[in-house]
Amino acid sequence: MCMKQSRTYFVGYILLFSAMLVALLQVPKGELHLWLNSCHTPSLDILMKVVTYFAQWPLYVIALLLFCRRYSMLAYYAISEATAAILVQVIKHLFNMPRPSAFFGDDPAFLQIIVEGVRMHNWHSFPSGHTQTFFVFFTILVLLLPTLCKNQSVALRKLVGFALLILAALGGYSRIYLSQHFLLDVCVGSFIGVVVPLLLLPLYKRWAEKWGNKGFLNNG
Repeated sequence: MCMKQSRTYFVGYILLFSAMLVALLQVPKGELHLWLNSCHTPSLDILMKVVTYFAQWPLYVIALLLFCRRYSMLAYYAISEATAAILVQVIKHLFNMPRPSAFFGDDPAFLQIIVEGVRMHNWHSFPSGHTQTFFVFFTILVLLLPTLCKNQSVALRKLVGFALLILAALGGYSRIYLSQHFLLDVCVGSFIGVVVPLLLLPLYKRWAEKWGNKGFLNNG
């Protein structure tokens, strides 16, 4: 595992985070939400519902299948996800901010962008738990990529790192598209999802030294 080989992902995230901050500082909350939802189509409605669904349980199954080969990887993911999720829930209940449905109410402009079949929630908007889940998974995946794919070239890892960032960002945007969260919620959720795995990285390194290659598929 090498941070340098994950540079594309993290540099890309810093640029994305900076762009979100600029937008948040320049455009009013409600206006920004409506602008980010200005391109609804039936195909995108289906895609975004599928994307956001992955953070409910399929992503955890994928993580289990990817990381079960080593105890250190699985423990790293589990602790990171649990820590980030607890942090998000604490902040949610401290602030209890309104979601778009409660913020806009019966505003006709908002009612036009509601996606059919999506159950709307009203409170605990800040920050986005789904976004945190997406970014924890993809951040850990990019950090462990050199170990998971040892024969990959550095150039290919950089390309994959960029692709993983796009997928994480798509997961976050799906929460805005479905009007479950504002950009601020997604911005902070993504930040938690990136920072927590980085802070826990030394813990993973200690586990990797202690347990080596031991895992559910390899006890040697």
